[in-house]
Amino acid sequence: MTERGVDFDVLGLSYYPKWHGSFEDLKYNIDYLISHYSKPVCLAEYTMLKREINDLIFNIPDNKGIGTCIWEPLNTWEAIFEKDGKSNELINIYDEIAKKYFAGK
Repeated sequence: MTERGVDFDVLGLSYYPKWHGSFEDLKYNIDYLISHYSKPVCLAEYTMLKREINDLIFNIPDNKGIGTCIWEPLNTWEAIFEKDGKSNELINIYDEIAKKYFAGK
């Protein structure tokens, strides 16, 4: 895309260990992309390793990690909602993340 002159503002990644490799692979890819393109990163699709993913993204130097988006919270390996629509204990992770990274903002 860059060879065709496409301008972009953000790098968006998906991460599913089953298909995309280890958490170390994800870290490597993010570091490489930031060093190569110098653009902010959003992990736009994930489900597992909720704390680890958010810790990684929100600790990228120079505020290059701009956020995450959980994918399909009803139907994944770590669903945060039950089939009846009620949240389960995994929803509390997002309260922790909000307090840790957005308190006072």
